[in-house]
Amino acid sequence: MKAKDLCKCFKNIMPNIYWITYSDESNITQKIRVMPHFLIKNERQRINNCPQCGLYVRSIELNENEYKELSK
Repeated sequence: MKAKDLCKCFKNIMPNIYWITYSDESNITQKIRVMPHFLIKNERQRINNCPQCGLYVRSIELNENEYKELSK
C-alpha cells in the first residue's frame, strides 16, 4: 500500500497512533514507518484496517516526508 491510497479518515487518525520504524537502506537518516498500532497497557494492538472505512492499512510503509505531509 502507498500513501496515495490512504483514505481521509485514516489520515486524520495517523497522528494519534504508534508506528514501528526502521532506517531506509539508501538514506540511513530517513525513517520508514510501518505497522500502525495502538499501544494499550504496554501491548501493541495492530491496526489491520481503517477503523472507519475498512481500508487495509497493515502493510503500509511511509517515509518521514510522506508521514509529515499526510499528518497535516
